Amino acid sequence: MIRVATVIVNWKNPEMTLRAVRSAQRQSHRPRHIFVVDNGSDDGSVEFIGDGISADADVTLVKLATNGGFGIGCNAAIRLIKSTEYDAIWLLNNDAVADEDCLEHMTYCLKSDNKVGAVGSILYDENKPNADHFGSRLNPISMVSSPLKKAEELAISKYSWVTAASALYSCPALDSVGMFDERFFMYWEDADLAMRLRNGGYMIQANVNARVAHVAGTSSENIPVQRYIWHYRSQKQWIKKHHPLPFFAKIILPLKFVAKSVLDGDFVRMKALLCRLL
Repeated sequence: MIRVATVIVNWKNPEMTLRAVRSAQRQSHRPRHIFVVDNGSDDGSVEFIGDGISADADVTLVKLATNGGFGIGCNAAIRLIKSTEYDAIWLLNNDAVADEDCLEHMTYCLKSDNKVGAVGSILYDENKPNADHFGSRLNPISMVSSPLKKAEELAISKYSWVTAASALYSCPALDSVGMFDERFFMYWEDADLAMRLRNGGYMIQANVNARVAHVAGTSSENIPVQRYIWHYRSQKQWIKKHHPLPFFAKIILPLKFVAKSVLDGDFVRMKALLCRLL
């Protein structure tokens, strides 16, 4: 059996985090251990989660003093997970709830080939029935990303990745290519890791039977302008590391963000982007 450790990162949303923990505990392929990382919350999250897991021997709470970003939160737990004791690490967003057989379907992909480095899940939003996806694909010319609907698209497109809201990573693969790049505060850290896995000779797959209910953006819904700043900075970092024509892409990127603000009619965001990004 594939030995799995689960990592869930919390930032000021302890109720949802405990719901995600219970979702992991209900899996038919139950994780051996669950690591909950509090990313420097100052809202009583640590106490709330601590009380909620006090009777759970299979859950460890990792407390960080400051919020250094999603990648730093994940890496704090990954460093505690000994690859000699675990075969894979399941990243599950704290605002996600997985179907009970989700992890079982994902581990099936890892068992099928030791060159599989990451396995994604189908993410669905009950309020948006046509928005199911398991990752994204980037057009390197327009710098526009689109959701992936078919698993085979991962093999077709080099610039594609599975979403870390629910992704199973092989421990040997992470030992080989490294953890998340902590320069990505939020967003695109999963795209960066997928590129490094591919460059290291690993495959990225998705199991269409592994389903996770997820409402995107809950960690940043109250800071919409800052969210776009993070997106921009992370994409710029990705361009620097992976784009075949970085100078060209760095010209296209700000134009894309400003144009999207205009199309959305969000001139507050447009002004912030123009003032802070260009």
